[in-house]
Amino acid sequence: MEFLEKITLTTILVVATFLVATIFYRRGKLYNLLYGIICLNLFSEVMALIAITTKRFGFIHFYNLNFFIQPILWFLLIKLILKNQSSSFLMITLFVFFAIFNLLFFEKFDLNEYTFICASFMYIGYYIWAHIILLRKEKLEHFSSKEFLLLSSPLVLFFGISILLCFGDSGLKSTPLLGRSLYNIIQNFTNLIYYSLLITYIIKSRNDGKTQIAND
Repeated sequence: MEFLEKITLTTILVVATFLVATIFYRRGKLYNLLYGIICLNLFSEVMALIAITTKRFGFIHFYNLNFFIQPILWFLLIKLILKNQSSSFLMITLFVFFAIFNLLFFEKFDLNEYTFICASFMYIGYYIWAHIILLRKEKLEHFSSKEFLLLSSPLVLFFGISILLCFGDSGLKSTPLLGRSLYNIIQNFTNLIYYSLLITYIIKSRNDGKTQIAND
């Protein structure tokens, strides 16, 4: 019973997205990267839920693992879709270096908030820069594609959660609003947008595997 009481909107969204992604699973590098992100989120959410319920082990390590692996998978996705090898490789290298440095010398085995913040703003910055280039090249078809929807899906989540984390322990995260903490409201809102866009992409591209448009 206690386990069910700990289930949040984010938990429901993660499980729902995993089920949709599994039902419409198809082969291809692009979809495998996306499926990896979804499975990673499911693993982190379930393990954190078990940890909070049983209180036998901590959940921070699972979130830290997610903060490290998920951005790399998103960087690989944007590299695959936009076909910008050198810039993406540099971005991944810089992020991995920062994440390891932060783990060893700064936040260590606490929640690695700096890693998430760094990854978020790197992704958002690269996303904006890459799409400005596409606009200059007048590749307007990209902006109406399913791939554009996919690459846009984590923007609100990355930005919203990062802004809150930037305030650290200032008390902003626990500020009450409509009977809930500001952090809880923003978390639910950003996750709702994030997973809704992922599900929309998965459903819209469900026939890609049949037509070999999965970037094999």
